Order: sequence, then structure tokens, then C-alpha cells
Amino acid sequence: MEATGLSKYFPIRRGLMRREVARVRAVEHASFTIDAGRTLGLVGESGSGKSTLARLVTGLIKPTSGTLQIAGQDANDWRGRRGRQLRRNVQMVFQDPYSSLDPMSTVGASIVEPLRSHRATSSFDERRLRVEQLLKMVGLRPEHRHSYPSEMSGGQLQRVAVARALALSPQILVLDEPVSALDVSTQAEVINLLSDLQQQQRISLLLIAHDLAVVRHVSHNIAVMYLGQIVESGPAEEVYTSPKHPYTVTLLQAIPVPDPAKQRARRRIGVRADIPSPTNPPSGCRFHTRCPFVMDVCRTESPDPYLTPVGTVVRCHLHERGIELRGRSVFEAVD
Repeated sequence: MEATGLSKYFPIRRGLMRREVARVRAVEHASFTIDAGRTLGLVGESGSGKSTLARLVTGLIKPTSGTLQIAGQDANDWRGRRGRQLRRNVQMVFQDPYSSLDPMSTVGASIVEPLRSHRATSSFDERRLRVEQLLKMVGLRPEHRHSYPSEMSGGQLQRVAVARALALSPQILVLDEPVSALDVSTQAEVINLLSDLQQQQRISLLLIAHDLAVVRHVSHNIAVMYLGQIVESGPAEEVYTSPKHPYTVTLLQAIPVPDPAKQRARRRIGVRADIPSPTNPPSGCRFHTRCPFVMDVCRTESPDPYLTPVGTVVRCHLHERGIELRGRSVFEAVD
């Protein structure tokens, strides 16, 4: 999957004539690539645009601008026969399994639904065997096909949601906060399951989360979103061990350290105020209202993507201009 300059604006309409008075800039100029069999972890605060981006790349909503390619094919139009094939290749696992599965249908019926919709099987016996195969694949028993969602735990339901998404053998799986509603031990089980499935079937994953710790061990690359824009992206270990954007640093600092002494001794950079409204984002760099290293240029000019020496791409005037802070490079100052 390759996205170039993807943007999505939602109009705000008021009055009897429903005139557009403003726009919510949910996603703006997002670009990224996911190679076959690789995982891109997309992280950021609530309201940063992660879920909107997930719906853009699965065709649930149309982009305002930008292009999307899947396996070299244009994916901006999801209509007709070509659109049906795109939907088979890109499937989604939603955040809350309790609301994404029909409570009045059995687990088996939920998994069969995409097979029927895309006419992927020709007989009842073939569908039953496929359902049993999928349940085994996600660590459940074949008898679970007769169960209703109310009879299963949250972890089991998320496994069912993964099984349903795998029913059509997609090339790409988009996971929107797949473990945020689960307890810690169950989170680890689901994350390990996804990692095993990727190795077995060479599926590409777009894993969305607000917690960097959740995606660290399964993501090959990380993209950090802030207020609709990707502010830093690159190899996962480089983003974790050598973050270059102040916002990325603040996200990493939010991960607790088990040792109280080390937690108290950690250096922190102060972040100001709350996240601004996406209907009226700040001019220039969108993070400048909260950044402790803000300069005059940050308030007026939007930074261009800059390739750092460690291979990450960052939107920040500090790196772009090689500015020194207190006699040290900004790379050292924010680490």
C-alpha cells in the first residue's frame, strides 16, 4: 500500500440552508508506504486522525485529495467489480468487538457473512469448513461457531473479529485500536496472534494505537500523527531509540518505567496547553502551540518533511535548519 498526500476534510454546516461555515481537517497530506508482509504502526493522541486515515485506506470514506495505490493499482475508486476486489484485499478489524459483531448472530454467521457477500464459497459444507479453519487459525475451537457474542470474553470476540477479517484471505489488514478495550494479558495474546498470522500468511498490517508500547515489538515502521499530520515516521527502533520530533518524545515519555527510581530520574520536556481544534488548526507548525522549542518561524511556516541522519522523516524546523540549543544539537536536546 502506498498513500501520497491523503487528505480528508469534513464540512460543518449550519443554518436553514445548511451552508458550510468551517471544515474539520481530520487528515492532511498523509503519505506512507507498507511493504508486503510488513507492519506499520500508526500512533498518536485521540483526535489525531488515526481512525479517519484507517477508513480512507479501506474505502469506507472518500479522500478529499491525494492518491492511494494497493498492489500497484489505483484505489481511489472503490465502485464496481474493481472496488469489490479491492475490498477483498483490504479488510479491517474495528476497535470494539462488542459493537462490531452482531449480538443476534452466532460467531459462525458473522464469519460467513463476507464469504457470502463476495461469493467466495459455493456450498454450505465449504463455508462450514472455512469457518472451522478460521477459528482454529485464531486459537478458538470449531464449536465456538455456535456461540453468541454475549457468551464470549472480549479477547475471544476480538479473535472472532480477526477471523472474519481473514475470511477472504486479504493482502492488507487494518487494525483500529484492536486491543484498547482489552485487559493487559489479553492484549499480549491478541498482539502475539497478529504477529504469528503475519509470519504464516505474509499479510501487511496497519496497526493503529495511541500507546507506543503496544506496537513496539510488532511494527517494522512507525508513523506518528498529530492533529491530522504525520510528524515523524521511520524504522521502529530508530523512532523509539532516537526520536527527533518533540511530540514523539512526549509520547515516549508517557510510557511508564517499572522502576520508581528510574521513573523519577527520567528527563522530561514540558508540553504546553491542550491539543488544538482540528476545525481551526494553528498556522505554521501545528505543534508550535505546545512545543517547548518553538521559534518565530514555527508560527508562520509549515515545516517540510526532512530526512534525518538516522533514516527517519520528521516535520520540524529545528532539524530542517540544524539549529543548536544551549550549545548542543536539537537531536541531543530532546533525547
